[in-house]
Amino acid sequence: MKSAAYLVALSNRIFTMPVPPSRSVVDDGTPFGRNRLYQKPSWGTRPNPVYQLTDRLHDGHVARVSGREIAPTVSSWLAELGARSPLVDELARAVQDRDWPAAYAIGETLSVDVSIAS
Repeated sequence: MKSAAYLVALSNRIFTMPVPPSRSVVDDGTPFGRNRLYQKPSWGTRPNPVYQLTDRLHDGHVARVSGREIAPTVSSWLAELGARSPLVDELARAVQDRDWPAAYAIGETLSVDVSIAS
């Protein structure tokens, strides 16, 4: 299967270069298909990790959640104790940013262990 080609004008010369196979070409609808948009390769995106949360104040409170579910899960655990804390959002932000020293320190304050689930 031949790859599509696009033209590059450089110092009054025209070179034909193959399109890298990792990209897909999308025609933008202009006449003769002159302008083409190139989509980013899908291999460059990071998968969404799953995190394991462990509540050290309650036996058996372990949850496997996505990054978006960290704050609601920890908030519900604190609500069972009648407590609220703005540190819950900071914990979720630190984990999603992969700032593990900050996540560990905030987790110690909230009595929650966070790790990447395998």
